[in-house]
Amino acid sequence: MNKGKSKPMLNVLQKESSLLKSIFDSCLFIVFMSLLIASFLKSMGNHDFSLILEGWFGGDKQLHVFAGCIVTLLIYRTLDRLLIDRSKLIRVIYALLISLGVFSLEEYLQGFNVSRVASWEDWIASLTGILIGLGLIGLSWFIPRFRNES
Repeated sequence: MNKGKSKPMLNVLQKESSLLKSIFDSCLFIVFMSLLIASFLKSMGNHDFSLILEGWFGGDKQLHVFAGCIVTLLIYRTLDRLLIDRSKLIRVIYALLISLGVFSLEEYLQGFNVSRVASWEDWIASLTGILIGLGLIGLSWFIPRFRNES
């Protein structure tokens, strides 16, 4: 009799978890789009929006760290949905490689734009953000989840 009562509660918890994941993914996407727009505007010579973001985060390097973390989380969440048959470790390795590729290409291409400057410091700041994002992903594996123990 107890087992019958716990199943509806488990379904409610699973639905709430799915809703929270969707909200989290939507927030990640909105933040990513804001960062992408800021980068695009800065490349076009309009530094206003990027200066506002840099002011919020305390500087250019901190914004690179934040961007590295957000992009890595977004890439992992996307891979998590696309590669459901792969292990978590494989998805993390793919997220690392794709994130490194994205930020390496971004810094390389900045060297060809007259209104941007490519620097190793920015790449290292982005790498730091990537590693923080991967650390958060690894940490999430150890957070207790609701499980059906019956």
